[in-house]
Amino acid sequence: ELEDGSLEIDSIGVSQRCRGKGLATKMIEAAEFLAAKKDIKTLSLLVADNNRRAYHLYQTLGFQVTGHQSLWYRTS
Repeated sequence: ELEDGSLEIDSIGVSQRCRGKGLATKMIEAAEFLAAKKDIKTLSLLVADNNRRAYHLYQTLGFQVTGHQSLWYRTS
């Protein structure tokens, strides 16, 4: 839960062999259920621009793009 009263979904992961079975949808629905129990009206998440499959899922579930963020990673 964030300071503004919204709920941020930090990450969702489904192993490659289990994809396409509705598991990510069930996880999002579980987050929505928990948010509703706390009277939280806004859910947010970040998704990589190149993750088209996730973009499609989130749009199908009613999420809307509200902005873009540049994320910087350093690997060793």
